[in-house]
Amino acid sequence: MKAKGVIFVLLVVSGFILSTLGLISFPVFHNVNYFWPAAVVQAVGAVLFGWTGILAGTIFPMFSNLATDKSLVSVFVFTPSNFLQSVLPYLLYNKLVNRKLGIATVRDGVLFSVFTAIIPQLCGGMLAA
Repeated sequence: MKAKGVIFVLLVVSGFILSTLGLISFPVFHNVNYFWPAAVVQAVGAVLFGWTGILAGTIFPMFSNLATDKSLVSVFVFTPSNFLQSVLPYLLYNKLVNRKLGIATVRDGVLFSVFTAIIPQLCGGMLAA
């Protein structure tokens, strides 16, 4: 149980730092950016650590939005999108593709990229917009 708590805290802190940096660089409009490096924490945290990573990927954007002077309304409006961006990599890659961790071939790399980065971020961005 302690290990999951430590992993959770590390994911939240690293996600907070990356998302705060991402929110102040390359904005498209209110809270949506061209480049958001914290998506890595959402995708990899979910794939590697399951529901601990999903919970962390849903919570750390709340803190970063509050830290960058966003209103409480925008924090809660973006929560479903952040949950989707965290849970989709887990569901798509671990359940649909049923892949073991590790990228041994180009095909594995393409599947990992599509199912943990491209599809979840597009769906989350469309939900947030």
